[in-house]
Amino acid sequence: MRRIHLFGSLFLTSIFSINLYAQEPTKPVFESVFYQNDGKIYANKALPIYLSISTNPDGSDPIVLDTPANPADGSQMYVDSEGVNFIRSKWAVDPETKKIASPKREVLFPVHADGIAPVSGITFSGAPSYSSQGVDYYGKGLSYSLSSTDQISGVQSTFKSHDSDYATYVSPLDVTTEGENMIYYFSVDNVGNTEDTKTSSFVLDLTPPVSNYTLSDVYGDNILGPTFNIGLESTDNLSGIKGTYYTIDDMSQRVYGSPIDLSGLSDGPHTLRFYSDDNVENEESIKELMFYLDKINPETQLVVIGDQHDATYYYVSSRTTFELPATDNKAGVAKTSFSINKQDAQTYTTAFGLPNELGLHSITYNSEDNVRNVEAKETRTFYMDNKAPNTSIDYSKPQFFTRDTLFINQTTPITIIPRDKHSGVQSTTTTVNGEVQAGNEFTIPTEGHKEIVFSSIDMVNNQEENKTSRVYVDNTPPEIFINFSLDNIGTEDDLPVYPNYVRMFIGATDEKTGTKSIKYSIDGGPMTEYSSPRTLDISEKNTFTESKVYDVKVETEDMLGNTSTKEHKFIVKN
Repeated sequence: MRRIHLFGSLFLTSIFSINLYAQEPTKPVFESVFYQNDGKIYANKALPIYLSISTNPDGSDPIVLDTPANPADGSQMYVDSEGVNFIRSKWAVDPETKKIASPKREVLFPVHADGIAPVSGITFSGAPSYSSQGVDYYGKGLSYSLSSTDQISGVQSTFKSHDSDYATYVSPLDVTTEGENMIYYFSVDNVGNTEDTKTSSFVLDLTPPVSNYTLSDVYGDNILGPTFNIGLESTDNLSGIKGTYYTIDDMSQRVYGSPIDLSGLSDGPHTLRFYSDDNVENEESIKELMFYLDKINPETQLVVIGDQHDATYYYVSSRTTFELPATDNKAGVAKTSFSINKQDAQTYTTAFGLPNELGLHSITYNSEDNVRNVEAKETRTFYMDNKAPNTSIDYSKPQFFTRDTLFINQTTPITIIPRDKHSGVQSTTTTVNGEVQAGNEFTIPTEGHKEIVFSSIDMVNNQEENKTSRVYVDNTPPEIFINFSLDNIGTEDDLPVYPNYVRMFIGATDEKTGTKSIKYSIDGGPMTEYSSPRTLDISEKNTFTESKVYDVKVETEDMLGNTSTKEHKFIVKN
């Protein structure tokens, strides 16, 4: 029996330290060897083969074979091709007969040459993945598996390095280091062929994105207006944002794309909920923004302070002022604006008045709140009445004017006539010699000089200056006198007695206005009016020639109609 001894060279591994994150750690070095398995011999193509023969079953005392034809081939030989190679003997010999076996057959010693390293691969599982710009990203739950194949001698071991020195790969491994990761790996076959190092670089992303809101504007404690909007901003340091999502109150979830329009929401409190996820399915916890949407306009009142009267127009005076108090349901009033007579708008700060010009004036006003809700403009019209009333006095009859004096009597109607073309008369005050007179129509019963003072106030309290009218009240009638040319010659029955030649004179005097007329009658006859209010001798007409009792009545009237009468009885004897 022949035995072939194969010998190979031995190489030792050296290890040195490197930056585990920046470069490959020290790679083990493996010796090239012969490998026998299942009756097959595998030789590393890089190893020389030495042949020897021995007559001893254990191969002792070997004799190294040489090749006299080509001695160089005998000292060492190399298998020439991958896979099976044969060392041959021409014919097999029958062990019993020591002759060529029949049928003839070659003696073949196969040697499997292996000069090709294994091929390894890496597989990732258990986690979402995403690729962008040549970078692979993985999420939570990532593990990796290594596999290797070798077509000839088979894989001895697979080695890996992940943030550590090389170690033998046994089973799938979890990846828990967030950020950039680098896995180095290779395999070696059973004859020491070592694979070139392979690498797999990737990014492990275990952190959810971070989202936040931005407000285009805000007032106070998250009070927003209908023209405002809410922006959502998200950041992710590794795989990047996949999407941002939001709901408001009970609405269905929406994908955020542009600032959120609030105009469709109702007035009142609302809750915005939002979150983001990244490209490897890390999902952020839901965040909330509670806000109040103020969609209600402010309300402004126009308050009239002071003189005012609502009639055909709304009348005011130069003393009237205006205030513009405004209220708002939530955000509060930012400013109140107004304009007078369509002039440039002004910002309201304090009470104001209208131009002191008689006639119509307008005030236009509105308010804006702190979240830009603007009230519709309102206009009110007012009539500026800056003219006092004009009051006059009228004296009816009887009246008489003489010597720059107006004379009236107790029956003369006096009328105070107030006039106002604008807001109208509110009241009139009249005094007679300092005493207040009730009403605008009256008479003055008492006699004497009278001073009538009067004035009016209109409906917006414009006060007329006092006016004065002076009159004399004459209630005294003329004084009648009766005279005789002779003294009585006696008396009878308490009546004076006169001779038939006596003359009788009558007359009347009035100190104030003068006598207007004198009338008389004798013995009940008709009243006869003197042609003039002079003293006349009524006896010129031979009235008293008869002896008897005479009854003479005299009536007189002054220029005001004040009248007096007088009766005189007397006796005439022949």
